Amino acid sequence: MKGIPLLLAIILFSAQLVNSQIPEDYSFKQNYKIANPATMSVTINDGFIKTYSANTNDIQVYFMVMKNNKLMKMTLEDLEDELDVEISNSSNHLEVSIKQNASDWVTNWKDRYIVSLQIIAPKDLSCDLHTSDGNIEILDLQGDQICRTSDGDIKAERVSGSLNARTSDGNIEIIDINGPVETQTSDGDIVASQVAGDCNLRTSDGNIECFTIEGDIHAVTSDGDINIDKTLGNHELNTSDGNIVIENFSGGLSAQTSDGDIIGIFTDLKHKIYLKTSDGNITATIPNNLGLNLTLKGEEIHTKLDNFNGTTSEHTVEGTVRGGGVEVDLISSDGDVTLNYR
Repeated sequence: MKGIPLLLAIILFSAQLVNSQIPEDYSFKQNYKIANPATMSVTINDGFIKTYSANTNDIQVYFMVMKNNKLMKMTLEDLEDELDVEISNSSNHLEVSIKQNASDWVTNWKDRYIVSLQIIAPKDLSCDLHTSDGNIEILDLQGDQICRTSDGDIKAERVSGSLNARTSDGNIEIIDINGPVETQTSDGDIVASQVAGDCNLRTSDGNIECFTIEGDIHAVTSDGDINIDKTLGNHELNTSDGNIVIENFSGGLSAQTSDGDIIGIFTDLKHKIYLKTSDGNITATIPNNLGLNLTLKGEEIHTKLDNFNGTTSEHTVEGTVRGGGVEVDLISSDGDVTLNYR
């Protein structure tokens, strides 16, 4: 008897979850039978794409068609009369393509239809999602995911599989990913949290933040800060105009900035640490009683040297500490270098 209320609670929770994923209003809905594992490809010109998982054997697609900022009530046949619509559904693959008619881009661009899709699908689904001008969101999926938008944000959460996300003008947020991640944006921030896999993160004009990453990180930004906290692996961090902050880190690291400070707090040192800035200060805090091979260069050097063998000057320290060990290179062309122990 005790199992019945629990089972009922699970059923009610699942129903509430599915209902919360259904948009409040939409133009029409289409259902497509699919076998697991499944793949889905979606391409639209304008509008957002949201894909959520549910305990279902079909893919439910909610079409939201806007014109002049008004939701249009119509059918699939009506939409096919207005736009280039191609939909194919096989046993384990769904492909949806909705594009503007070529003439609409020139003659009716102010009066065109904008189509967004909200999709409820089986959990075991690999997606290839493209939109020219809208956001992309995927939640609770198992499988490899590809997301592309020219002018929108991308959010992926609770994904088991690889993730490849790219936007030209938007932010990227990834949370709880079990697999390798590759992201790129030309004008936006990147936030990666709880990732079990290597991360390749690149933005031309934005900040990069990483929290709780189990894997190697390659992060590049031309104009922004890089913040790393609670990560493992071997990391390569580069920014042309920003600060780099590394906290609670264990692994190997190369971090460089042309115009900013670097602050590093290391919980352990097992591989080489290389920190370099052209115009800023460097402050590193490392565990005490480690053997080190030191190279410190800066306007002023601030550190304590125990059992040191090497050479020192106002601007340079080169040698070994406690018999040598892990390489630690801290180099600033026009700033102070501080090495602390804890």
